[in-house]
Amino acid sequence: MLNKANYIALLLQGNRHKMNRIVLIVLLLVGIWGVACTKSTPTPTPPPVVNTDTFVIALNATINGTAWQTHTSYGYTIITSANDSGLINLLITGATTVNGTATKIALYLTNYTGIGVYNIAPPNVSATYYNGSLRHYADSGQIAVSFDSSGYIKGTYGFKADTVRVTNGTFSVSY
Repeated sequence: MLNKANYIALLLQGNRHKMNRIVLIVLLLVGIWGVACTKSTPTPTPPPVVNTDTFVIALNATINGTAWQTHTSYGYTIITSANDSGLINLLITGATTVNGTATKIALYLTNYTGIGVYNIAPPNVSATYYNGSLRHYADSGQIAVSFDSSGYIKGTYGFKADTVRVTNGTFSVSY
């Protein structure tokens, strides 16, 4: 005999199988939807490759009419972080010995922003020629960056510093 309690138990038992099927179908749909909606991470584009075999490290110029060529040259950047300003400062320098005297040229760019022309305006953009213990600070001139990629920088420069005229300056250094 089927009383009310047996009827409810039978009804619940039949619905449990249906409920299990519904839960299984919902879980499968959610899983398929989750897989289909995942974002793919794009592959980053690598920076251009610089052929370092053909990139000549040098800092050269004509100083008061005489050719000047470095034995060593380099560049480096400083990213200002003391005040989180994000400024990049660039120093390019080269040294050699002329007639037994150490000489050096230093080019300094505060807030370096990349390829472009930077007019000498101390202290933000400066150039200095060192001859032994004498320092000749540029009061006019410019530094032009024509290439900057993968840690290599290239350009030209020229400046006047009291009695010293630096012309035909070229640089190609890593930093």
